[in-house]
Amino acid sequence: MAWDVRGKTILITGASSGIGFHAAIELARRGARIAMVGRDPGRTETAAREVTARSGSKDVALFICDFSSQSAIRRLVETIHARYDRLDVVVNNAGGVNKTRTTTVDGIETTFAVNHLASFLLTNLLLDLVVRSAPARIVTVASVEHRQATTLD
Repeated sequence: MAWDVRGKTILITGASSGIGFHAAIELARRGARIAMVGRDPGRTETAAREVTARSGSKDVALFICDFSSQSAIRRLVETIHARYDRLDVVVNNAGGVNKTRTTTVDGIETTFAVNHLASFLLTNLLLDLVVRSAPARIVTVASVEHRQATTLD
């Protein structure tokens, strides 16, 4: 038996493409209120329009956040707190792999910052809304992309 998501508020990071995008379509189709988070404004706006068109839902919101910046994550959380009084599901899906070593504005290796620290920070800062919405869910998506990694000198 599937969990009934009608009327539930679901935040999905990395929602402008891939798993996050398709999850947003299906969950919106099933009646959830969707908060899509993406890094690129143009791609995220296009994805949100597509989710609305393909799901038939008018309850799709978009938010822009660069998960390599902890201050950007904190600003996103302030915006989410101002807009929502509950979060029934947080889907931590944003991620990526860099072919060369780079660091974030916070001085952290970018892949580690985006794939691990960002979802940890986001979830902890939104935990009050999730707990208030019990029974709620936190879903963290991962991949096997790390198997392609090589050591950096």
